[in-house]
Amino acid sequence: MFERALVGIFLFGLMVSVSGAESPRNLGTDRHVFIDRRMVDVLSNAELTVNPPDREELVLIADKPWESGGITSYGNVLWDPEAKEYKLYYVPVSWDAEPGYCTALATSKDGIHWEKPNLGQVEWNGSKENNIVVWAQREGTVAVDPSAPPEKRFALVSSAPEVGTQLFTSPDGIDFTLQEGQLSPHQSDSQISTFWDDRIGKWAHYFKVYEGEDGWHTDSKVEVSKTIPYPQDEPLGRSVGRVVTEKLSDPWKEPFLCVMSRDSRDPERMDLYTNAAIKYDRAPETYLAFPTPYYHYNEPESRAYLNEPTLAIGGKRNDGVIETQLAVSRDGIDWTRYRTHYIPLHRYEDLELKVLHVYPGIVREGDELVQYFAGYTFTHGDTQVRYKNLGRKLSGYSE
Repeated sequence: MFERALVGIFLFGLMVSVSGAESPRNLGTDRHVFIDRRMVDVLSNAELTVNPPDREELVLIADKPWESGGITSYGNVLWDPEAKEYKLYYVPVSWDAEPGYCTALATSKDGIHWEKPNLGQVEWNGSKENNIVVWAQREGTVAVDPSAPPEKRFALVSSAPEVGTQLFTSPDGIDFTLQEGQLSPHQSDSQISTFWDDRIGKWAHYFKVYEGEDGWHTDSKVEVSKTIPYPQDEPLGRSVGRVVTEKLSDPWKEPFLCVMSRDSRDPERMDLYTNAAIKYDRAPETYLAFPTPYYHYNEPESRAYLNEPTLAIGGKRNDGVIETQLAVSRDGIDWTRYRTHYIPLHRYEDLELKVLHVYPGIVREGDELVQYFAGYTFTHGDTQVRYKNLGRKLSGYSE
């Protein structure tokens, strides 16, 4: 299923007055997107709202032996101009091998009909007849590096327990090689979004940082952006960190900057799980992110009863539901997060979707913009249901 996910209307070659005290801004011939009030001088009897996405169709399900535990909520999609195909990197889970997860590849000519090609790269249960490209990696994003030598045109920036954040490169997006050294000792523990920011001429990386009652849960230093109210009445919990590098192979410099987090407008003890940040390449100074509010069942204590069904079947206290919102920015640092649902908790046919994550990447289909998301039929802590689940479904919407 698909989702087209932009806010507002395009403008072409106009002069817009930014405010009554400023001279008009020359927009030239670029497309411009109404993601905020920046280009609006006066607003009367109107409001800026999130454009609701339209759901289309199911495009990928877990149907291979190495996907016996389903498809996770981490992955990304991109267009490969040399192969003339869409590449969708996703993370299947298998209960038959340790650590049980990997990065796999599906390909498509139209973004709708997907294949899982036998790539012959990674051995699983004695055979390389599978679509796995990197074993034991689940927290990364694959990007195309136009300035890299041909043998390193594709890059995967990913993190994992004990090894921190690492760089893998590939000539074709299939045959990946781990590069020497460590980008950072930090493990995101959820997906890293990496993209080239042409506005500043650097690579931008967005990842999870966590502040608990005892401070930041990382060996790396973290500073909170001045655009975020801080400190707050409670720890920030899961938040979005940012770092930029000249090259993908450059080590991540500290301190990391926390650029997005919960605030007083959010429910108590809600935090942000993933970010799916991208730079929209068809309009200048336009950054989009799709943060996922995690509504905890066991915090505060008054909600603990919601966790009881999960605990009854041996699940975790770290439990709750997750939906997707939209956040926008003009510089990748100062973000406005709209509190309306972008992908809400909902029912699809006979499935009750309780965890929903958008994958980074937007596919253009004619005049449509398409996104992909993963939906779970269980809550975050419902581990026993995960074992019984025959396949987590990858889904989408269309605008």
